[in-house]
Amino acid sequence: MLSKCFSGIESQLDRIAIAQLIATIFVATSSLMIGWVAAYSSLLGGLVSVLPGIVFIRIAYARTGFRRIGFIKLLFRHLVYGKASVENVGLGTVVPGTGSQEKALGTDKVMRRIVRGELVKFILSIVLFIGVFTLVNPLSALFFFATFIGVQLLYAVIPFIEAKTGLGRLATDQDSLVTGHRIRSK
Repeated sequence: MLSKCFSGIESQLDRIAIAQLIATIFVATSSLMIGWVAAYSSLLGGLVSVLPGIVFIRIAYARTGFRRIGFIKLLFRHLVYGKASVENVGLGTVVPGTGSQEKALGTDKVMRRIVRGELVKFILSIVLFIGVFTLVNPLSALFFFATFIGVQLLYAVIPFIEAKTGLGRLATDQDSLVTGHRIRSK
């Protein structure tokens, strides 16, 4: 049933963000049994975790084809081939050895976007933490941090589950690491 909910979402980062929002809402509503302070502390903890991640996704992967690929594959391609193997052919950059001369965005530009996105994510996280701890009183630190840490753990748990169960099409697909198109094996 869960696989049907996420079947239309290609980007693993988007699936993680949606799962984090669902988990945050679930924990916050479950915390209502304990009290209002626990519920809104849980909600705030989850939102402080989720919102910077969503901002990162939008900044780092805006107007690129790399959201389908994933950061780890992109980083691997950048480390293995480096700048020397990315050729500019006028229409865009092409990475040799992908099986065809497909138009792709340069990995250096994408890596700069990722670093910029991480910087904004870090600053936004600090601002949200300061805002919550200065403006919200009373706050249950236990529920706030428990939800924050639990939602953060979904970054590791969801790719693991997708890889083990085969739910993540991108985890096992032989897509090109740069263009997102299937590599033709000879």
